[in-house]
Amino acid sequence: MYRTAAVRGGLGEHDLSEAAIRGGPSSTLDQRAAILPIRLGSQQLGNLALNDPDLAPPVLEGIASLVAVGLERARAQELAEQIEASRQSEKLRTTLIDAMAHEFKTPLTLIKGATSSLLASPDGPLDIRKEQLSIADEEAEHLRKLIDDAIEMALSLIRISRAYKIKNLQRSQATMVPLIFLLCSRHCSMASAGF
Repeated sequence: MYRTAAVRGGLGEHDLSEAAIRGGPSSTLDQRAAILPIRLGSQQLGNLALNDPDLAPPVLEGIASLVAVGLERARAQELAEQIEASRQSEKLRTTLIDAMAHEFKTPLTLIKGATSSLLASPDGPLDIRKEQLSIADEEAEHLRKLIDDAIEMALSLIRISRAYKIKNLQRSQATMVPLIFLLCSRHCSMASAGF
């Protein structure tokens, strides 16, 4: 439940829950607040409580409709941002995998070349066999470091992804409250001015 100001008469979650069950506009028992369903088509998104129940029903319905449209626009914008972030993430992932594949293939190719050379001429000169073993050993160490770095990078990406999801959820909730307040305050003042 979001509150932008105290509603006269102590409106609580119970009142909003009851209004959601009824599904239509209602007032508090003391008639000090109007509770309006926020609907988009046939889907009820929530309820809105206003301190001024003296506004005409079409004005109250208009306010609720504007809040619903504002919420849907915010959801659509958030979805578009998530799609773009997902697209960018996929592009980055593809680039990263291509680069990592190249980095892993280089030492493997050198190791394979060195061991193939040793297998082809096991009785070759000792200095050449030592050089081939040295290459294979160095590249195996290089490959081990690459694997360690890849694992660390994957763990870091998981942590970043979790932090982003939490931050995005908090940002989403934080933007809804001012949006609802702005829509209500603009349209309530317009309605009371006779527009």
